[in-house]
Amino acid sequence: MYAEFLGLELSRRRGARLQAEFLGLELSRRRGAGLQAEFLGLRLSRRYGAHLLAEFLGLELSRRRGAHFQAEFLGLELSRRHGAHLLAEFLGLELSRRHGAHLQAEFFGLELSRRRGAHLQAEFLGLELSRRHGAYLLAEFLGLELSRRRGAHLQAEFLGLELSRRRGAHLLAEFFGLELSRRRGAHLQAEFLGLQLPSKRAYNKKSYPTG
Repeated sequence: MYAEFLGLELSRRRGARLQAEFLGLELSRRRGAGLQAEFLGLRLSRRYGAHLLAEFLGLELSRRRGAHFQAEFLGLELSRRHGAHLLAEFLGLELSRRHGAHLQAEFFGLELSRRRGAHLQAEFLGLELSRRHGAYLLAEFLGLELSRRRGAHLQAEFLGLELSRRRGAHLLAEFFGLELSRRRGAHLQAEFLGLQLPSKRAYNKKSYPTG
């Protein structure tokens, strides 16, 4: 072992166990020597070794099939649908429904092939949709583009905004542009931003103070 101290390469399986003791590591099982031999590569030749790797890294696998999950630990790619549920438990996530496995499979892409999946995605991200049509809103979550006028009102609720009037949906549709085609829209925009514009009477010469 000492001859190969700097290279961290051991010619025998038992030497790996000695190497673990040298580094102050603790192997939970007798087969841990095989794990230590592949310590840097994190590659195990057997499925059972994956379970050992989990213990080595201090991870906890909630199911017996976790070995298959651990084998693809770095890639986060699972060959089966049930594996997605295991991945959720590994990351400490909670899936609110049975179809959550399908959601987890597309975790990073945030793209769901079904409309109902959008509702599942909202629960996965901890979001709350105020209406049943919220799934349609979430489908366009990143784009913030809604094909219908009513969708703007739904978008306001999704972002936690409050619109003071019914026409506020038209205001939200132009939220980023801040350009309104009508004079009344400016008043709506002021309320949206929390500002207060003087009333119509204030613009009258009789009621408006002069210098």
